Amino acid sequence: MIADDYYEPDSEDLAWELAKEREVEQWVSCVRESEGQFRASTGTDKQLRNISKESKSIARDLLVEHRFDVVGDCFEVDLDGETSITVSRNGVRILRALPRGKRSGLQKNVFAGK
Repeated sequence: MIADDYYEPDSEDLAWELAKEREVEQWVSCVRESEGQFRASTGTDKQLRNISKESKSIARDLLVEHRFDVVGDCFEVDLDGETSITVSRNGVRILRALPRGKRSGLQKNVFAGK
């Protein structure tokens, strides 16, 4: 192995990754809290609709920006542009590799609120 082929992240890279992880955790926590409020049904119908909309919006943002599926509590990781795997937040691979066509179906479900 040539020394030029090895990349070691510097402190800025590590700080950026940590900030991304914290952001995902914060938004997931927010979605879970919203779901709890929704289940408790303590608000008016309008308030509950707004909570639901906010929760779905955050879930969409997490999927688009971080490739995180709130429902499955997992990340989608691209392997080679054609194939991806699903990985839980603790880093364990949880599903088989999915071809690109099947991934788009999963995204449609999230955008439809399923």
